[in-house]
Amino acid sequence: MQGSSAVTCSLLRLPREIRDLIWECLFISTTLTSGDRHVSRISTYRVKPNPNSLAILRTCQQIHRETKDLWLKLVLFDFTHIEFLLDKFSPLPLPVLSQIRRTRVSSRPLMLSPPDCDDDIYYRLDSAFALVPGLQLKTLEVDATVESDMVVYDTISRLVERGSGWRELQVFIPNSKVLAYKVDPDEFFGFPEYRRTPQPDGWTRALRRRDGQNSASEVKIYRTRQPNADPGAVYDPSMRETFTQKPQANSTFGLEEDAFLISEQELGNQMLVVVKRAPDAEIVEDIERQNAQEYDGEDIRQWAGNMTWDEIRKASMSLFDDDESFEEGDGSSEEGNSEHEPFAF
Repeated sequence: MQGSSAVTCSLLRLPREIRDLIWECLFISTTLTSGDRHVSRISTYRVKPNPNSLAILRTCQQIHRETKDLWLKLVLFDFTHIEFLLDKFSPLPLPVLSQIRRTRVSSRPLMLSPPDCDDDIYYRLDSAFALVPGLQLKTLEVDATVESDMVVYDTISRLVERGSGWRELQVFIPNSKVLAYKVDPDEFFGFPEYRRTPQPDGWTRALRRRDGQNSASEVKIYRTRQPNADPGAVYDPSMRETFTQKPQANSTFGLEEDAFLISEQELGNQMLVVVKRAPDAEIVEDIERQNAQEYDGEDIRQWAGNMTWDEIRKASMSLFDDDESFEEGDGSSEEGNSEHEPFAF
């Protein structure tokens, strides 16, 4: 106890500018993880909590005052599935939700069974994020490790074309297949979005149709310089290079596999798709959007209207349960204390 008090006193004797740098380093390296981990195709385990991730907020009144409005903007909220993000974010009051800046989520679609519908429907992330209006992320990270190539491609396209709530999107892809698969026109008749176009130019054009042709909005693709690098190596600028697909002279692009990208020496290269909205682009989902007819059939709001996420869960018989837990990730995770934190996390 004596040593702890001495350390605390020494910390508080530092200039405020130095303490602020310490708080920033602490929170920016903190990850709060929620969801289920897969141990096999059919088995999962619930992530366990680490109750000390934000313990700094509970040390003393002065440190609490200095950090209580800082941590939300810096920590990384990591969700193993979009459902857990909706569970945590959708009930938050707007003043709290609008402070969150960094989030990571899996690319796995949200499966719901709408009322009066005989089939399960898989909704992409763009539709799910519309259920948390007011979100203003600086960075949305999407982990596309487990989904099929076409689903990942379509997820990126929809986020580019209509995704809201983020300023920058980063999609991690473990190999080159997402930009290399082929489409059978007969098999995918009626789903032209599954046919690839040369990237990132196609996504950049779609983004600028949203933000303005002369806007600074852009899409870049990075690939690791060598295959089979350590997981996440593509985030290291020294380990990657920019990548651009060249359009073909004929009209068969996307109907055949990309022989270069699926070759043995190239397939294992990781990819990172980075989408940046223009500084003046409107990124917040319109909270007042009431007319369900504004949405197409692939949007949850088409049938859910103004229902809350909790009401949507109950009405659509989601297969996921409501248990909540957290585990350590990138250094920490936590269960909140409502006395000291804006909401229990």
